[in-house]
Amino acid sequence: MNAELTGDDAGLARLLRALDAQASGAVGRQILERVAPELSALVRRGFDASRSPRGPRWRKLKRPRRGGGGGGPLVATGALREEASTVRIESGGLLIDVSAPGALVHLYGSRGGSVTQGRDARGRFEAVVRGTPARPYLPLAPALPRPWQASLNGLATALWRSLYLR
Repeated sequence: MNAELTGDDAGLARLLRALDAQASGAVGRQILERVAPELSALVRRGFDASRSPRGPRWRKLKRPRRGGGGGGPLVATGALREEASTVRIESGGLLIDVSAPGALVHLYGSRGGSVTQGRDARGRFEAVVRGTPARPYLPLAPALPRPWQASLNGLATALWRSLYLR
C-alpha cells in the first residue's frame, strides 16, 4: 500500500523552524531582548507619575524641594530612576540591580528614623519619630502587576508570531 502525505509544506517548515529556535534557546533570548526596553519604560513611567507599579500614588514630600530639584519624590538627581530602569538580560531572565544609597528604604519604607524633640501647636514638648514612607518603584509581589504582564506578554506574543507564524 502506498500512502501519500499532503498538507501545508510552508506551515510545516515554519513549525520546524519554531521548534528548532525554541530548542536552541534563541526564542527566549529574542523575547527578552524585545521586552527589556518596555520593562525599562514601565519603571520610568512610574517615576515620572510618582506611582507604584500597582497604581497608587506615592506619598508627597513632606517638605517640597526648593530651587531646580522640582518634581515628585525620588527624582532629585535622577540616579535612582536611572538605576531602577536599567534592565539587563541574564541567562535566566531579566535583572534590575539597584544599589543606590537609600534604594531599599524608598522601596520598602522605614518605620523609625530619627527621633527629635519639638513643640506641638500649643507649645508643649513632644517626641517626633520620622520614618520614610514606602514609595515602591518596582513590583514587590512575586508576580508583575496585570497591566505590566499584559504589555510584556503582548510584545512577546507579537514577536513570536512575526518570527515563526507568518
